[in-house]
Amino acid sequence: MNVPEVAAVDWIGNVDSPGGIMDTVIEHLQLEPFDVSRFMARDTSEIDNAKNIAKHIPYGTLVAFSVFEKPVSSEALILIANQLPPGTMLVVFLSDYVNPMNANIIARYVPAKTAAEFILKIAGHVHKLISMQPEGSRFNPPQLDFPELQLRYVEIENYEPLLDERHAVKLEIDSVDFDFFSDLRSGSRKLVVFGQDAINRDVNPLPYFYRWSWLPQLEASAIILNDPSLYARNDLLAGWWVGTQSRDYVKEAVGIVSKIAGALEIENNDITFFGASAGGYSALAMASCLPGSRAIVDIPQVFLETYGAKVASDASIKAGLNFDSAELVPERYRHRIDLVERFITERWVPDFLYLQNNRDHTHVGAQMGPFIARLGELMSKHRWAQSEFVVEMYSAWNLLKGGHFPLSREVTLRRINEYISSPKAKSRS
Repeated sequence: MNVPEVAAVDWIGNVDSPGGIMDTVIEHLQLEPFDVSRFMARDTSEIDNAKNIAKHIPYGTLVAFSVFEKPVSSEALILIANQLPPGTMLVVFLSDYVNPMNANIIARYVPAKTAAEFILKIAGHVHKLISMQPEGSRFNPPQLDFPELQLRYVEIENYEPLLDERHAVKLEIDSVDFDFFSDLRSGSRKLVVFGQDAINRDVNPLPYFYRWSWLPQLEASAIILNDPSLYARNDLLAGWWVGTQSRDYVKEAVGIVSKIAGALEIENNDITFFGASAGGYSALAMASCLPGSRAIVDIPQVFLETYGAKVASDASIKAGLNFDSAELVPERYRHRIDLVERFITERWVPDFLYLQNNRDHTHVGAQMGPFIARLGELMSKHRWAQSEFVVEMYSAWNLLKGGHFPLSREVTLRRINEYISSPKAKSRS
């Protein structure tokens, strides 16, 4: 794919009418935080939209995008480009070839047999263009090398947290490896514990630590957990920390978190668990086991029995608990596969922020809706269930993955940093 080279920019802009192809591409790539068009109202005139972009850019430089599904003249493209701020490059995607012969316009002919192919190809062009931005720019954060230091401890009693040096830890507890990535800071009195999304085992061998490269932008100490349930079988995509019949890995992990927090003199109130999808499940489960802590979850599973990818969840249940499906898990183990049952078992509902993509229809209907309803019933009956929680809906659509797609790095880090610095609404005993 021939990708245009664009000098370092701070923003993107969309000069097309609202609801067009470029809006779909920006949503697919989650570029909304960088889109100056969100600060203004757009209409059907590319020229007027270009003029408005010039008025609303907060600072710096931008690249503007436009899509033409019908023939357009060079003169029309030049008129649009002339309305944009000085130094702006206009990148246009065309279904019919035209060469405007203008230094401020990059025109790309996009041949496609179907409308879907046309959109995907444009998304590919934009993604590659953005990924080619200079390292360290807004669009391309500095790339880090995974730290070489890896420490192993045979018993939890021998583990002592190492501060101010990112590293991996393998902590063996009764023959089970609890792996985690450590970024503990001597000056921080807040701790964020990251869970683990579903994983492609063919590409990412265990242990695997999601979002480790995000941590320099996090305003807290952090650890990232690898789910030991995944070691039960090589083909498991997610483990949901189901553990085994004799061992509750959620509670064992919370014991590790408590040891780390105690060594850093961090109170439970300053511990936040974060996770997306399968990691959201473990975040809420662990926060329930550590009263005072909070959780941030994004598109989480909360009930494995009604999870849409039943083959994956049942495989983990079979590998860990030795029951063929979620429906066959007996009452004494229900808290391993059902978050409300976990709350009842621990007699504690944590405070939490629940982020949900409203275009993830399956999770909205089968996970979030019943979860909030059952939680409301608990809160009406029990003092220990009086949680302070917020549900925030957002819209994101991935052209390949659909709606089960979490927030972008920039937005997620901003929400985490905001949440961990916000005061708790009230204290509970």
